[in-house]
Order: sequence, then structure tokens, then C-alpha cells
Amino acid sequence: MGSILRHGGNAFELESVVGAGAFSRVWKASGPQGAAVAVKILSRRGHGKQARAERAAFQREVDVLQHLSAVEPQPHASLPALHVAFSRPSADVLVLEYIGGGELLDLVNDDRAHALLSESTLRRMWTELTDVVAWLHAHNVVHRDIKLENILLTSRFPAPPPPGAPLLKLTDFGLARAIDPADPWLRTRCGSETYAAPELLLASASADDEPAYTHLSRAPTDGGPEGAYDGRETDAWALGVVLFALATRRLPFGPPAEPAEAERRAWVRRVLKGDVEWPLARRDREDGGEVCGEALGALESVRRIVGRLLVREPAQRAAVAELVGAW
Repeated sequence: MGSILRHGGNAFELESVVGAGAFSRVWKASGPQGAAVAVKILSRRGHGKQARAERAAFQREVDVLQHLSAVEPQPHASLPALHVAFSRPSADVLVLEYIGGGELLDLVNDDRAHALLSESTLRRMWTELTDVVAWLHAHNVVHRDIKLENILLTSRFPAPPPPGAPLLKLTDFGLARAIDPADPWLRTRCGSETYAAPELLLASASADDEPAYTHLSRAPTDGGPEGAYDGRETDAWALGVVLFALATRRLPFGPPAEPAEAERRAWVRRVLKGDVEWPLARRDREDGGEVCGEALGALESVRRIVGRLLVREPAQRAAVAELVGAW
């Protein structure tokens, strides 16, 4: 028997770790009547100001999920349900819907599974993903941490999803924010660097790296404060990275090198210039069938959509809503 968390008369028996972050772990657990749930435990490691910041971040995640779950007539099907949230002296806890199909990152990293990924399945994944992100933006929420690890399949690939269920769900709203559409500007740089838009990377690029691109951060003449960014535009860039990676099993600009600072700065320059590294075109069809696996990267539709998203100028980047149903 695993550890048991109790809250409000309910017991949640922790079974196995299914995800981990810098300050959190996600467990598969048994809830009331033995139903499977996901329990996200965020450890409190700070004191004073840091502890208050950690608590505020937890409360923001709860507020965003509660806000989204209350949208009429119903929340989006590709979002996880929040069952309950509570705090303990050493941790904050979220009890969420359990989504058991694994991360999209697992699919990309599995040779056999990715070889079975067909154009029609990729199109469905992309349609669901753009639909849920456009829905978030329409309800004035930005995710700010869209990546393969935070997109979960509802069933183990290549099994189909349960009847009436979506193929995937967007998870982990720890960095999500509600925005005012009349004043959407944000300053905090956050999320995974490999999915970061140029305007986010500028904060870490030195002045002599790419001085010509300093205009990518919004200035007062753009309607926002100097150095600010619009999370809807950075979400769009991250979606472009996701689609590229799903189709090609690699990142569009290569991974940021560590710890060699010179190599990392060269990577930042590639991102700022928009130098997408497409693999050699290969388009295999057997017996008139669908394109599958790494040959997906040669599809015109994939390259066209990625080309509309991985645009260094935020104002020229496609809005996510423009791409819903555009495949």
C-alpha cells in the first residue's frame, strides 16, 4: 500500500510517479470508489518571500483551472478536470483527472510508435491542440508552457481514445495566466527554453549577440510596455515547435547547448534569425497509403503551418485561432 493523502473525508492512495518537475511530482493515485486520479504535489522549499511566491503560483494555477472549468456551457474537452485543491504544511496539492496515455514526448522518442504515426492522426492531434489553445486565448488565458511533455494522450498510442473522448489533453497550468485582452503584456520569462519565442530569449541574449532584433520585445509604440510580450504570441510559437517535433522527431533549431556558452549563444542566434533546420525531404507512401513517421516532416501542410508560426516578428506570427481547421 502506498502513502495516503486525506482531505475532506476523501482518501487518495498514491501508487506511482507518472511525472516530475523541478518542484513537483505527479502521482497516479486511487481516489474515492477506487477511481484513478492524478495527484500533483508541489513541495514548499522556500522561506519568507520565496514561500509567498510559491504559494501565489499554486493559487494562480488553481484559480486558472477553476475559471476554465466554470466556463459555460461546458469546459473544453481537451483540458484536465480539477477535482480538488488543498494545502499541507510542506506542500500544496492538486487532485486532477488522470490521463493515462502518456506524453507526446514518449511518442516522439519511441521508434516503433512514431513509425506508426500517420498523417491523419497527426492532423487530428494538431486540430485538437490548436482548438484548445485558441479556446484558452478566447477566454483570456495564456498557457506559457506548451511543450510535448505537457500534452498527454488519453489512450496509449496507437490505441484509439475512449468513445467520445479527445485524442489528447493539454496539461500543467502552473505558468498559465489570465490576461486582460486590452492590456495583455507580460514580463516574466518562463517555460522551457527550447520552446521559447525570440522575444523571450532576448532577455538572455547579450547586447552584442543580435542587436538588430531588440525590437522584438514590445515597446510603448507597439501598445505595450518596453520589454513586454504577449503570451498568445509566445504560445503560438511553442505550438510551431511542437508540430515540427511531432513530424520530424527533432527540434527546429537544434537543442540549446550546455554548458558551452558560445554554442548556446549560437543557438540563440539561430532562433532569433528563424533558421529552421528541416531534415532532408523524404515522403514514403506504401500501396497508396498515408505518409507515416519521420516522412511527415516532408508534408507541405506541416511545413506551411510551421512556417506561419515560427516567425521571429511577433506581430507577423499567425494567431492560433487562424490555424483552427487550417490543415
